[in-house]
Amino acid sequence: MEDLGLMVSVEMLAGLNNLIWGKVHLFTSILCRGRDEPSSSGPKSKACREKMRRDRLNDRFLELSSVMIPGKQAKLDKANILSDAAHMLSQLRGEAEKLKESNEKLRENIKDLKEEKNELREEKVRLKAEKERLEQQVKAMSVAPTGYVPHLPHPAAYHPAAFAPFAPPQQASTNKSAPIPAAFPGMAMWQWLPPTVVDTTQDPKLWPPNA
Repeated sequence: MEDLGLMVSVEMLAGLNNLIWGKVHLFTSILCRGRDEPSSSGPKSKACREKMRRDRLNDRFLELSSVMIPGKQAKLDKANILSDAAHMLSQLRGEAEKLKESNEKLRENIKDLKEEKNELREEKVRLKAEKERLEQQVKAMSVAPTGYVPHLPHPAAYHPAAFAPFAPPQQASTNKSAPIPAAFPGMAMWQWLPPTVVDTTQDPKLWPPNA
């Protein structure tokens, strides 16, 4: 939307610039239009030719006066008409230069905005790719591979004799499935061990107590 507004402003300034320069060319053409035109009525006297030249010149002054002040009756005051025309011509040229400078500034602003827009687009694409990459990593971490079995140490490492300072009171041999204390290191996954591993009925035979 900003680019569209700037483009419209540039087009409006260009239109005003063309209008002003059109008026400048009109004034110049009126002032510089040929004063002597060939006549098809044959040779005339010098006085008659001079009168015709003055009439054409007066017509040009009246036309110039009507262009500078449209809608009002033109007055044949040559000195004032020329003075007003010169002043208006200078003013129009100054306005045309200002409009030209404003037009150049707007074009530079449009160029800067386009560059900034391209940079933002590239940054958006880069962030989107980074987001997709992170989502793939999170998805790969959250899904365990098929057939994955956690590594478990040898059952002897879970025997209470291996952790003498933390050994609980001796339990009766009739206890078929005594739970392993959770205070031992590495016991967080004891519930997944098979019953033959946690069975302590054969402990006195396999690992006799110390004397």
